[in-house]
Amino acid sequence: ASVNIKPLPYVELFPQGCDTLCDTAHLYFPLPQTTGGVPNYTITWYDGATVIGTGYSIPIAGLSLGVVHNIHATVVMGTCTANTAYLYLYIKHCGTCDCTGSHWGEIPLTTGNVGGGNPIFLSCGGIYKLDCNKTYTLNASFICKDTACPGKVTYKFQTPSGVLTGNLPLIITPTQTGTYVLTLYGWCGDKICDSCTIKFEVNCVDCCKGSHWGDMTLTGGGATQPLNCNKQYDWKCKLPFTINASYNCVVAGCTGAVSFTVIPPVGLSFSGPVPLNYTPTQPGLYTVMLYGMCGGKICDSCKISFKVPPCTVDTVCCKYDIKIQPGNLTYSLTPSGNATIASQNFNITGLGAATLTEVRAEVLSYDITSNFNNECLGCKTLPFTWASVNTGTNIGAVPPKITLFGGATTPVFTPTGPAVYQNPREVIWNNGTIFPVTGPVGISFLLPPPPVIDCCELKAKICVKFTFRDDQCHECEVIVCFEVLIKKK
Repeated sequence: ASVNIKPLPYVELFPQGCDTLCDTAHLYFPLPQTTGGVPNYTITWYDGATVIGTGYSIPIAGLSLGVVHNIHATVVMGTCTANTAYLYLYIKHCGTCDCTGSHWGEIPLTTGNVGGGNPIFLSCGGIYKLDCNKTYTLNASFICKDTACPGKVTYKFQTPSGVLTGNLPLIITPTQTGTYVLTLYGWCGDKICDSCTIKFEVNCVDCCKGSHWGDMTLTGGGATQPLNCNKQYDWKCKLPFTINASYNCVVAGCTGAVSFTVIPPVGLSFSGPVPLNYTPTQPGLYTVMLYGMCGGKICDSCKISFKVPPCTVDTVCCKYDIKIQPGNLTYSLTPSGNATIASQNFNITGLGAATLTEVRAEVLSYDITSNFNNECLGCKTLPFTWASVNTGTNIGAVPPKITLFGGATTPVFTPTGPAVYQNPREVIWNNGTIFPVTGPVGISFLLPPPPVIDCCELKAKICVKFTFRDDQCHECEVIVCFEVLIKKK
């Protein structure tokens, strides 16, 4: 038997490796020819896995500039197929780039290494100040109108000790006093289209040289005392203190300043410039760090500690001279006519400086008499309801809460059905914040209806105890009484 073996297309002449070509170049596939003409090859070109063309020449003009392309091909001759090796081509634009319309983009300068901090944007011809021994990153872009000529930026950086050149980004840490000159070159393709000069002034004077702490004081509890570093102070809970300090800088032009950081036993630390005004409200160890600075540079630090015992409630009964006077009294019948609603305004003074967190009003006593003894008192059918709190007005933006028998609260008491025996005797104002008493406080009370006998009249006396609580848990109690005359109109 005989076998008709057909040869594979010969692709060993296809170049492999890497090269850089102009976008105007032509590269043909070196396939062998036979007598009588070129064999019938079918060639498919790939860039990676993407088909980019067919035929004997590589379609270079259609490849993107400035990137590496993975060129290879499949060659088919008859029923046989062969694959070439890979050729890695970098395509660049050749010829004269047009600088017309090209321009500088942004020139950002950030503190720290690449990617750190919020940038400031520089301008060509500008002069800027840099801090000594601080790291900066500078970048820039150059925009070319000719899309065949990609833009790039190079630099020449003149420092007091020498010249640096290269491609951006530029990371610098100035360590010498002097003027640093940066020249940027904007390129389109292989052609320099523009340049940009920026100057930096650096002052590496040691502001900390000869610096030292000035006066440091601790004020609190009605006294001022010198403050010493690395010392622990015993301090009362909820007792405010003030720390002040100064820092003296010897070098001319270096301004002194002092900042602080407070580290409480619980919660987040906080910082700021002195003076520090603070009130410890939790037990534990408080750490205060003071930082002396010259010219914005930290030159020294000072650690102070405060040991605070558990906080106790101040048992002072009342800090305010509070007076309450009953105002105008009005009364009306309930819609069903079986009770009188007596509305009383209470004028309160002496709370101008108070930081109140709660106000309570409690019916302390109630007494009722008639002009004909018990003959006119046919009104004892609801003994648990008379003199109960019916409504209360808002104190500023704080609404009242009426406490019913059993501890439940309601904004308004409705004396019908089972509620007539809930006997609300107290109204409370609080909402978790500090609020002022800005006007009269109004409360209405439930009293018996007028007697059905024309000559009968009732006199009710109600005594109310007001309790005022401030943010330091001080409580003040004031009792005020008023009378209501109930008779048939």
